[in-house]
Amino acid sequence: MHPVIVAHRGESYDAPENTLASMQLAWERGAKAIETDIRLSSDHQVIAIHDNNTCKTAGKDCLVAEQTFAQLRELDAGSHKGKKWAGEKIPTLSEILQTVPPEGNISIELKVGLEIVQPLAEILHQTHLNPQQICLIAFDLEALIAARDTFPACRTHWLIDLKNTSDNKNVSLGNAIEIAQTNNLTGLDIGVNIDPENTQNITWGKGIKKAGLELYAWTVNDVTLAKKLIDTGIDGITSDRAQWLTEQL
Repeated sequence: MHPVIVAHRGESYDAPENTLASMQLAWERGAKAIETDIRLSSDHQVIAIHDNNTCKTAGKDCLVAEQTFAQLRELDAGSHKGKKWAGEKIPTLSEILQTVPPEGNISIELKVGLEIVQPLAEILHQTHLNPQQICLIAFDLEALIAARDTFPACRTHWLIDLKNTSDNKNVSLGNAIEIAQTNNLTGLDIGVNIDPENTQNITWGKGIKKAGLELYAWTVNDVTLAKKLIDTGIDGITSDRAQWLTEQL
């Protein structure tokens, strides 16, 4: 079975990440799934942005958590990607959910902790999407478990990076599998942003699948690496170039 190729922050190689334009471009190009990052504004609106400040995508160094949604909405989140995207706004999660077609799926990464679970609950309880179309992902295990308890019908994947211990310190593969199983998570999402020439034997993938967990990987923009991952029986591959990677495979 061919894995689903997830459009990372939308078609973010060509369009400004985490904007409605990026998501719409992904769907127009035939994506089966998109991924977005969520944070809270100071007035507790759930918005789509990766970093904790707006410098990278809007050219203004403001902390997201200290800005109201109205203030964030005034920013231009598209011009950094080119003039054709000028005027793109930071969207809410609700707006992004509205773009998901009946056959589409979305991965939602919680970029903050427990404080986002209740505001997220209010949104997901009102969405038109089937819970199985939604996968909640996070590095923060405590927040992910709380989200699992709140949305038991949604899939939940723990994000881990086996090559970078800054996000999940002292987490081994065996450890991660045991933690996922113990906490009734449905899968693991592994960071493989490494040189594909140094991944001759991606043995961890088969171990995760053997444990009965879903297996996703991020962020893969290399065909050689993607093919090696497919050999492990991987369920999903997240890419900045979802359409391109799909065509190459």
